Amino acid sequence: LVRTLSDFGVRSDPPTHPALLDELATYLVDNRWSLKRLHREILLSAAYRQASAERPEGVKLDPDNRWYWRMNARRLDFETLRDTLLDAAGSLDRRLGGPPLQLLGDAIVPRRSIYGFIDRMDVPSLLTTFDFPNPSQSNPLRDQTTVAPQALYLMNNNVIAELATRVVHRPDVAAVSDPAARVARLFEILFSRRPSAGQQQRSLAFLGAQPDAEAWRRLAHALLLTNEFVFID
Repeated sequence: LVRTLSDFGVRSDPPTHPALLDELATYLVDNRWSLKRLHREILLSAAYRQASAERPEGVKLDPDNRWYWRMNARRLDFETLRDTLLDAAGSLDRRLGGPPLQLLGDAIVPRRSIYGFIDRMDVPSLLTTFDFPNPSQSNPLRDQTTVAPQALYLMNNNVIAELATRVVHRPDVAAVSDPAARVARLFEILFSRRPSAGQQQRSLAFLGAQPDAEAWRRLAHALLLTNEFVFID
C-alpha cells in the first residue's frame, strides 16, 4: 500500500489505497492489536488470493499494477527455494526446534532453512547472490534481482543435481513403470498439476525410447529450473 515501507510519514510516498489503509488500521485497533487477526483478514481477501495472469483491460488502465487487479508474480527467496527443493526430493526434515546448523556446502542437510547458522560478519556469497539481506541492518523489503549466477547455481551445483536424483527415486515416482504416467507424477509433485499434452509429448521425446536413470534425472533437473517451480504465480 506504500512503496516506502520503512517510512509512513510526511516524506513517504503517498499510499495507493488510503481508505483501505485506514480500514486496516481501524481493524487492527478494534481487534486488540492482534497482528494474527489482521494477517488472516488480509490473506483471506479476494485481492490477496488473485492469480498473476494478465488481463488486457488491467494492463491498459494500470500497467504497473499499483491498484492490485492481479497478483505480482514473486520469485521464491533462497530459504524458501531451498526448503521447496528438499520437500520435492522427499528429504525435508520437518522437526521443530534445535540448534542452528551450517546448511550450505557440498552435502545435503535436510533441516529447514530457518535453522541455518548465519555469521553476520561473513555472509556466504551464495546467499548474497540470491538477494539475502544484510543481517547487520534493518531491511524493510528484500531486494529481488535476476542475475546469471542464480541460474548457474541451479544448473551446475552438485547439491541440486543430487536433489533431482532424489526426486526421481522417490517411492511414489520410482514405482511408476509407465513413462507417461511417471512424467505426470513428476509434474504433480513439482507443479501440483498434470502436464499438458504438449508438455507430456516433449518430456517423452526428451527421455527417448528407453530412458535410463540419467535421462530421468536430467528431466527432473530441467523441471526444477523452470519459472513455474521457482516463482509463485
